[in-house]
Parts: sequence; structure tokens; C-alpha cells
Amino acid sequence: NILRIIGAPSIVSKEILDPLAEENIPKFNYLSRPYIALLVGGATRRNSFTTAVAADLGRKVSRLAESAGGSILLTTSRRTEKDARDALINSISVPMELHDWTSNGDNPYLIYLAIADIIFVTGDSISMCSEACATEKPVYIYSLHCKMNSKHKRFHKQLFNLGYARPMPDNMENWHHQPLNSARKIAEAIYRNF
Repeated sequence: NILRIIGAPSIVSKEILDPLAEENIPKFNYLSRPYIALLVGGATRRNSFTTAVAADLGRKVSRLAESAGGSILLTTSRRTEKDARDALINSISVPMELHDWTSNGDNPYLIYLAIADIIFVTGDSISMCSEACATEKPVYIYSLHCKMNSKHKRFHKQLFNLGYARPMPDNMENWHHQPLNSARKIAEAIYRNF
């Protein structure tokens, strides 16, 4: 009676994201497309998210955004330390919309997922990687800073092998995949068996 799933179940789905995109895309038309969502975690028990790593991430995503003529939608998380956040922000050289986790105001995380054309996510968070892959959009995982445990390594490899995500690229490609939806898989199994 074991149901094997990939990643963390979440509310992220086409039914949630499509209305958010329709409502919010006009609010971001001051930015050029493609919209590149950058979802940033931070330090964990095993990994530090240093200022050097944060600046490297910012420079790499900026270079890719600039080559595509796009803009960045950046959101930090509760684990993004101030020094790393500042280094990340200062390394971004293209137009950007920023949501800082420490700010008061509504969190546009789901809106960013809804309107993004491409998604970059740090590999330290299984939840954020799963939520990014719940879209049909290109997802790239930045895991260069992770001294990953076997769980994270196995998870990233599954996402890559199944076509849900790719490692941090030298050049972006426009590709799509079926959405990862573990919550639906769980609900369907419950419905079938009970």
C-alpha cells in the first residue's frame, strides 16, 4: 500500500495558474519578455548560500536573460540571508521585479510561476523545484552550491531524466514538459482505493 511520488505535493496547477496569468500579465508589461522567474532558497544545515554563490547565480541568469532580451522576476525565501540577497540583487544587470521575503506586502510567488516564460530555481528546496515543475514551462535547476545529500541528488536526477527540468544551462532553450502533479496523483489513488 505504498504510492511512490516524485517531489512535494502542492497546489500549483494549470487551474490555479491560468487565471493568475490572465489577471496579472498586463501589470508587468513594463518589463520585456521573456519573463524569467528566479526562485531563490538559501542556506540549509548542509549547505551555505554564500555571497559569492549568490553573485554567481545572479550573473549567470542575467547573462541568459540579456541574451534573450528578457527580464527577471526574482523572489527570495525565508532562508535567503541578507548578505547573499544583496549580492544576488547587485549582480543582476537586466530589468527586474523583486519580491524580498522580508518585505511586508503580498507574496507574488504564484503570480511569478503563472506569468513566467522560463523558470530558474535553486536546488536546495525540493518544494520550490516541485512547484516550478508543476508548470509546463522550461525549468532549470541551479545546484552548483549544493553539497547535496543523496535525497536531493536522486530527486534532481529524476527530474532531469523524466524531462521535468534541466541543469543550469550555458544557453536557454524553449522547451516544454508535462506538469509534475503529485497532489493529483495522490488524490486519484485515494479516490480509486477508498
